[in-house]
Amino acid sequence: MIKSISSGLAIAVIAVGLSACGQISMEKYVDVMADLGCQGVTELDGKAKEIFAKHDVTEKDIDKFRRNLKRDQIKPMADQIITKVAACHGVDLKALGQQGQPQQ
Repeated sequence: MIKSISSGLAIAVIAVGLSACGQISMEKYVDVMADLGCQGVTELDGKAKEIFAKHDVTEKDIDKFRRNLKRDQIKPMADQIITKVAACHGVDLKALGQQGQPQQ
C-alpha cells in the first residue's frame, strides 16, 4: 500500500513539476493523474495510454496542459492528485491533517 501511495505521490510531483492548463481542464488533468496513481501506473508504462484513452486525452494534451501551468496552480493541483490517490488506496489524508498527524 505504501509503495502504491509513493507511486501516486511521485506521479503527482512529476506531473506538477512539468506544467499545466491547455486544452484540457485542470479537473480532467487531476482525474487522469489520479487514475494513473490509483492504478500504480506511470506515464511511461504502456497501460498509461489506456488510461489516457479512457479519459479521452492524449499525451500531447497532457504535455500542452503542463506547458501552460502557472506557478500558483501547482500546489493546489498536486494536493488534489495526492488526496485522490491516497483515498483510492484507503488513506484519508484529510483525517490525518497536513502534518500527517490526526487532527484534534
